[in-house]
Parts: sequence; C-alpha cells; structure tokens
Amino acid sequence: MRVILANDTYAPDVNGNARFTTGLAEGLSRRGHDVHVLHPSRTAFESVERGDVVLHGIPSVPLVGFRPFRVSPAAVWSDKVLRLVKRLNPHLVHIHSHLLIGRAAAQSAHRLDLPLIATNHFLPRNLTVHFPVRPTINRFIEDWLWQDLVGVYNLAAAVVGPSRTAVKELSAKGIVAPLQTISCGVDLSTFMSNSIAKNRRCAHLTCMFVGRIEREKNVDHLIRAWNLVLRKVNARLIIVGRGRDLQRCVRLAAALNLMGHVMFTGYLEDGALRAAYGSCDVFCHAGIAELQSLVVLEAMAAGKPIVAADALALPELVKEGVNGYTFKAGDIFCLANRLVELLTDENMRIAMGHESLKAVRAHDRRSTVVKHETLYQSVMQSTV
Repeated sequence: MRVILANDTYAPDVNGNARFTTGLAEGLSRRGHDVHVLHPSRTAFESVERGDVVLHGIPSVPLVGFRPFRVSPAAVWSDKVLRLVKRLNPHLVHIHSHLLIGRAAAQSAHRLDLPLIATNHFLPRNLTVHFPVRPTINRFIEDWLWQDLVGVYNLAAAVVGPSRTAVKELSAKGIVAPLQTISCGVDLSTFMSNSIAKNRRCAHLTCMFVGRIEREKNVDHLIRAWNLVLRKVNARLIIVGRGRDLQRCVRLAAALNLMGHVMFTGYLEDGALRAAYGSCDVFCHAGIAELQSLVVLEAMAAGKPIVAADALALPELVKEGVNGYTFKAGDIFCLANRLVELLTDENMRIAMGHESLKAVRAHDRRSTVVKHETLYQSVMQSTV
C-alpha cells in the first residue's frame, strides 16, 4: 500500500517522536510498502529525497529557542500539503502531530476523503514547562492545547497511543475516534548484543540517564540525589544528551562538588550510545511527562534494571521490585535510596536486568510495525 506519514519532526531531529516515526517508516518500507514522509525541510525551500522511504521536505524556518529544530507554518503551506497529498494519492494518511504539518495533512485527508490515522506523542506540559507564567495560566494554556489536539485528532478513523496511560489520557480529553495502544517499540536486535552476558564493564559502578536535558526530565533531581548516593557508595553518574537545561545542570553538579562523579557526555551516536547502555549498571529516568519512553525501552533491551519516577506511563515499563523500582516524582531522598539499593547489590541488578529483557520482548519494533500494518488494513476496509 502507499502510505503517507506526516510529522513536524523527523530524523535527524533527536527526540522520541522523530525516532519512532523514522523507525516506523523504515519498517513499513522493508515490508514492501510505498512510504512517503512529509516533514519540515532543512531549508526554506521544498525538498525531495528519494530512497527506500521518500522524504518530502515542506519549506521551514528555524524554531527560535529550540534550535536545530525547524517548523513549517501550516497557515502558509496547507495548500502545498493538500496538492502533495492529492498528487501522491495514498491509500492512507498517518499523522504523528496535530500542530503544523500533521494538521495540514489531516485536513487534506479529510477534504480528499482518505482514511486517516493519528498517533499522539504530545503532552502540553512538555511545552508549558518552558513558559515563565503562573501555574493557573499554564493550566489554561494546557487545556486549550488539549482542545486543539482533540479537534484535529477526531477527524481520524482511529487514534493510537503508545501506552495504556496515553490512551486513557486521550479518552479523558474527548477523543471519540476508536483508540488503540501500540508501543513505540525498540529494535531489540541492536541492543541485545550489549545485554547482560556480553556487557563491557566500567571500572566504576555507574548509573546512566539518556535523553533531552530539559526541565521536565528532572535531571537536576538526579544530580541532587547523586550527592546523597555518594555518601554510601562510590559510583559515577553518566548523563547523555543535550538540551536547554544542560548548563544549569552542569552548574549544579559543580556547586555540589560532583564533577568528578558526574559526567556529561553530550549527544552520542548510535554505536556509542549502545555501548554506553551496555556498560552502565543502572538506568534512571526522573522525568514526569512520558507517554512511554524510548530510552527506558532501550535500557531494558540492554538488560538493565530501571529506577524511574512513578509518573504517567513509566510504571507500565518499570514493575516495582521486578525489573527495577519507582519513586515518588520529586522525592530526591527516595530516589537516592532506590539507587543505593541497586548499586550495592549485584545479584539484584542481574536478576532485575534479566526481567527487563523478558519484559521488553513485548515491545519489539518488528511487532510494532506489523500492528500498524494490521490497523491500516482494518481502517481501509472499514472506510470502503
């Protein structure tokens, strides 16, 4: 079938939404489908890159304050998207954002009477956390953003969330289209080569975080907890990623005299990242705004025990006392105690790591692609 995937972010952007959409596009292509992706061009001009997946770049501008991300204003390019969708004449359109390109693609599908599926990776709080306004104003903005999303996504014949929590949230906000849970998935074949049995061990016990270093990820909580961890165990904290909160976190680590025990690696390419997962002892995620979490799935696929905040969808992946521990979001003392428990008990780390490997098999990306393929066929048949 010919499928259009439309998103406001795509590789080489570094975020969960872009990585998932890229993996889905490539997976569908490998299964013989004709896949076209609508995404922001890397320039102010339209672009087309032909390969196994055909990439259609919609003219874009830099997103101020969020470089290197770019945006394609829907108000300017909606007619261009409509003409492109009409020319490609797909069997189905699948959007992964309701904001700009996703909105234009959804409206185009609606006007052309094409089957439409929508997947949600968006949480308003990931945006409003950066607004320097009062909490009451933030809540008003978040409510408006949810209403805006619902207005676009209710055009779809089916709406997908990456976790049960995500689907429940969509239902509560007013989505009336049929809802389905499909994991973002993880490429198990690339991570399991670095699993427990084949790990390259570090000279020190290590805990690792991977992700965008933004305020909602609470990396500063992890650094403050590390100051307590070091009172009981000699270990290192590895922070992988980049973001607008990076310098604040570096200054915090320096102020707490932790720079010899906390390492900031910046962004790591795929091979180096997989090696880092393989060599750490514990993975930690203190974020509070996750509809799933690709990095937690990756750490599980590398056979690691997980410590994560008990927020939104993270407890779906981290089973208390089985493959790791959760802690009350924001409770730095509980976070530190959980980390100490794991760092001081190698047998527990190994046992929980094995449980992570068992649990993550349900999230194999190949299964994710097949589930999307099945959903596409079902929606197409129901709209004939």
